[in-house]
Amino acid sequence: MLSVVIPTTGGQPFLVETLSALVPAAAEGLVRDVALAAAAPNEALRSIADAAGCVLREGPGERAARVAEAAALARSDWLLVLEPGFAPGGDWMAETAEFVVGQAASRPRCAVFTMAAARGRTLSAAFANWRADLLGDALAAPSLVVHRRALARPGRPVRLAAPLYDRRPRSARNQAF
Repeated sequence: MLSVVIPTTGGQPFLVETLSALVPAAAEGLVRDVALAAAAPNEALRSIADAAGCVLREGPGERAARVAEAAALARSDWLLVLEPGFAPGGDWMAETAEFVVGQAASRPRCAVFTMAAARGRTLSAAFANWRADLLGDALAAPSLVVHRRALARPGRPVRLAAPLYDRRPRSARNQAF
């Protein structure tokens, strides 16, 4: 039902957190395939992709171009774009499947997960949720459920109730994804 695309910049040690959160969804049949869209060749990333059974797309370019290239090769029409270090939680599988099934094929909408507040990070989670709701900034969100036809211009997202957890180390949380 979903293809997952994870844009990476290199050897991010917290990528494994994101991949491990997807294992139950793959076992349930929700996730069909996972592609890592890397900015540059990296042996550590190749090892992670090989061990996790992911496709690794390497190439220069902006994040959006790398995501689009990986999405073009995806096995599903619906994509879940996740930033490394973020992991959906709660009942995200059922909620995402319900969202995808409920979309009209002619005009699909996109969705983002609700940022969960980490210890000491309540304000940043609230800001991320506010930004997704008010500004409709789906491309800047750390998660995006979108039909491949709408990837370039996803529009205003629907916010799913399922939480998205930031599993990155505290030192990496201030960096943009």
